[in-house]
Amino acid sequence: MRGFSKHLFATAALAVSVGAAHAQVTYAPDGGTREMIQSITISAKPGAPFQATVVTSWKRRLEDGTETTIYNHRTVARDSTGRVFQERRDFTPTGNTDVTRISELDYYDPARVKK
Repeated sequence: MRGFSKHLFATAALAVSVGAAHAQVTYAPDGGTREMIQSITISAKPGAPFQATVVTSWKRRLEDGTETTIYNHRTVARDSTGRVFQERRDFTPTGNTDVTRISELDYYDPARVKK
């Protein structure tokens, strides 16, 4: 019985120390979540240059059940050799009147693709 109580005490002490250590653990932030929407795909087509502004609205349901709509716009272009350029911008809840931060620049050159 005496050995049992020492084992019980040691187990209880370990549980308390583990619990205390767990209470002091801080977790690093996950870095957030990045959501990206692909509204259109632009193929590389030589001889068909163009430039346009793509406007996107995204209606999302939030965790509390409410809905919100966010907007963005991006410039897209293709030159006469088929190279495609896209300027992606952050979404904003206030519509497309705000100039938002450029979040990504995409460039695709079909001549540089390994075959």
